[in-house]
Amino acid sequence: MSVVTGKNILFIECNTALHETLMKQLQDMGAHVAQVNCDSVMANPSLFDTLDLIIINLEKSCHVCREILVNLQKSTKNQSIPILAFVDKTEQKINEALILGAADYILSNEDMTTSLQKVKATFGLPDTHAGVTMVDLTENKAQTDREETCAETKVFVVEDDPLLRSLLAAKFEVSSVLFDFSADGLNVIDKIRAYNPTVIVLDIMIGGINGLDILEDIKKEADLAKVPVVIFSNQDSYEERLRAEKAGANSFLVKATTDLSAFVKVLRELSR
Repeated sequence: MSVVTGKNILFIECNTALHETLMKQLQDMGAHVAQVNCDSVMANPSLFDTLDLIIINLEKSCHVCREILVNLQKSTKNQSIPILAFVDKTEQKINEALILGAADYILSNEDMTTSLQKVKATFGLPDTHAGVTMVDLTENKAQTDREETCAETKVFVVEDDPLLRSLLAAKFEVSSVLFDFSADGLNVIDKIRAYNPTVIVLDIMIGGINGLDILEDIKKEADLAKVPVVIFSNQDSYEERLRAEKAGANSFLVKATTDLSAFVKVLRELSR
């Protein structure tokens, strides 16, 4: 008996089924496979009620598919459903899928053996090909309560990506973390001062502004210099890490490889 036998797997596509070979393989292994259009999912969210796995197509620039992923991350009811995403073989597409909450990705030109192994890995079978661990929006409530008694976590995030802001907001809400955002770097020092956070999060590329410049400006302000700062970016060169360290960053995390529960834990520890 296969690890996928009896599992309910939903393929979400923009138009018609583009991955019929994988669907057929899973059906032959005993899985219950269905395929729906992404617009149908938005109109009927009850489709998620009995699912064990979602496989979604992000190979095309479909804002509806992206919105589905954001909504899944916000929903406390559907947080435990693992998600695999079909993506083009580009760093941008892979990073986007992982940031949006995909447990792993399947490349458009990937061989069937590897694709099946990734599907099996979501059900507990060890997988040497898997990209990352599923982004977990849930929290251990007992641990969360203990941490919150130690110190309030109040986060100010400078991030220009609306999808990531939405995902972070959902995570902060379920984690009982206070938060505020700035979508650009304009007048950001005044905004940070007004919010009085316990920790600051900066992207590096914020429109035409470099987050490391903002970091250096923060450290020049006497009333803000001691507030911990986390760099949260997909820019990850040695030069950027060195500059962030010299400017006084307390942590440097890469978006595409950082589990959001671990991210919140870092913010809580720095807020103490």
